[in-house]
Amino acid sequence: LLMRNWLLGLEEEKWVWPIPEQRYLENMTYLEATIKDAKSRGKEVLVYIPPRPVNGRFPFNPQMYQRFKAEVQAPMDNYEGHFANLEDCVEGPVWGQTRGGDGELVQDFTHFSAEGHKQLAACLSEVVLGSMVRKP
Repeated sequence: LLMRNWLLGLEEEKWVWPIPEQRYLENMTYLEATIKDAKSRGKEVLVYIPPRPVNGRFPFNPQMYQRFKAEVQAPMDNYEGHFANLEDCVEGPVWGQTRGGDGELVQDFTHFSAEGHKQLAACLSEVVLGSMVRKP
């Protein structure tokens, strides 16, 4: 694969991963059903957009990602849930690396170090304490 990619001028870090439309729609249906069920049981619900590398590779179509964020937030408005966009909350050189399908070392946009987890915990604490904890 390395030779093929070199010959064709392909670089894995420039690939965009498509999300099949049917799978996307099913996932959104299940998300809304889960939120509806939790709210019907009197539970507080927090849905958040997970962190992603701010200055690194992000292998999803930007327009589709914007659609995703809007459609994740919509049921929270409908069911009086809590929503937070934490995509920029983990910063710095805390992101992992992984070998891609062709052996290239690429940034892992879904995993980060202990320091990244501390940053995420701080962001989540702000959201929970700021909007979810009922104040007297």
